[in-house]
Amino acid sequence: MDGNILVGSWRKNINGKSTVLKFTLTVNKSNELDIRLGENIKDQLNKVGIKVDIKEVSKNNYYNLITEKSGYDALIVNINTSFSPNIETYMGSSNTSNYKNDEVTNLLEQIYTTGDASKIKELYEKIINIYNEDVPFVGIARKNNAVVYNTNLVGTTKPTAFNIYSKFQNWYRKNY
Repeated sequence: MDGNILVGSWRKNINGKSTVLKFTLTVNKSNELDIRLGENIKDQLNKVGIKVDIKEVSKNNYYNLITEKSGYDALIVNINTSFSPNIETYMGSSNTSNYKNDEVTNLLEQIYTTGDASKIKELYEKIINIYNEDVPFVGIARKNNAVVYNTNLVGTTKPTAFNIYSKFQNWYRKNY
């Protein structure tokens, strides 16, 4: 059964040779949370037979890898987005995961040029199906305890991990 994945393992027979699925996960060595996350991923995947090596790189090298979009197998990336992020961040022309799919590009262009809500829904459903087939990236974590507010809110808006309403008395809505 040359070329078939063996049941119950993450090995594949290629030309009669058993090959283990393995990759290197690159992390920013100045981000302790990313290092711990990488080690956790490594431990979990090793338990099911996937070999993961962690490569810690300097902050500058890390950002160069992201900018160049090459030089790594997998990369833990922190993306700051809203709770309703723009799909371009993940599947658009300049996405961090280097994902390129001409059909998705075409569907996104159609979304941006139509005003028909039912057509937009249909196009997004097609993109979701393509994403589910291609899996261009895997979101594994999201920071919580965020304060979401309109950009019209001004004043001293300094939420902390201990008090998201810190200096709330100084918040006010900008007048136009």
